[in-house]
Amino acid sequence: MSEINEGYTKEMTVLSAYFERVQRRLQAEGDAARSFQHGLNRGQIREAFVREFLVQNISDFWRIGTGEIIHSDSSPDERRHQIDVVVHNRKYPRLSLATGIDLFFIETVSSFIEIKSSLTKSAMREAAAVSKEIKRNAHFAPQRLNPTDLVRTPRPYSFVFGYDGPKRMDTVLKWLKDISKEDDYGVEALSETEPDKRFFFDHHFIDGAFLLGRGYVTLDALPFESFVGQAIEMGLSASPKAVWIWNRENELLMLWALINQINACLLWGEADLNSYIGTLGNFIGEL
Repeated sequence: MSEINEGYTKEMTVLSAYFERVQRRLQAEGDAARSFQHGLNRGQIREAFVREFLVQNISDFWRIGTGEIIHSDSSPDERRHQIDVVVHNRKYPRLSLATGIDLFFIETVSSFIEIKSSLTKSAMREAAAVSKEIKRNAHFAPQRLNPTDLVRTPRPYSFVFGYDGPKRMDTVLKWLKDISKEDDYGVEALSETEPDKRFFFDHHFIDGAFLLGRGYVTLDALPFESFVGQAIEMGLSASPKAVWIWNRENELLMLWALINQINACLLWGEADLNSYIGTLGNFIGEL
């Protein structure tokens, strides 16, 4: 399941069979969206399908939304991106801009996803830039309510989901490798880190790209045991510096597992929303 041991395969399970059926449904609904002539409408319909899939398959402690992600220093006139899918902790508030469009406090976000009708290298490059812009402003509060010590350096995860794209996942892998070298995303530092220390590694790059019916590529900074670490334990040939994990199947199963595990790790997270009060808090303190 990684570049160096992509031969990992498992027999069909209840979960894999379930997500295979979900995959066929998403493909059928994505094809149905082609009935709309305007590309924007087609894209919005496909985004809605993915949001519906996630709503039905994550814990009730979390909510799926769409909108903009802000941090305590965000200003009204700064350029922000509308994110297609935002997974956020429902015990904290969000600010409603319009029906179905919200502002999310970055400390409450566990992951965010960009949906692409067609996955291209330029689309991946744009998604990587958005990922970096959002992640570099992710300043989380100390996780005091984390009894199992699951999170050492909490941060949101960023993903890209495509309905169509290259026929082979190794093309997507090559794109990601190329793009990761075009800017300072922290991937090089990740490659120099031992597998058992990559958990929630603080990089700014895309954490995973998922292509419907084709497979996925992720970085080995996942919220569970490293695939490379597993390979080394099994005595397989694997470099500790290998950071790319990819497979030609199970993309929905992997996306579901990732999001739910991230949510589980951050469930006890604390969001320090006092920082958003800013000068108001200082003024009250001086009375």
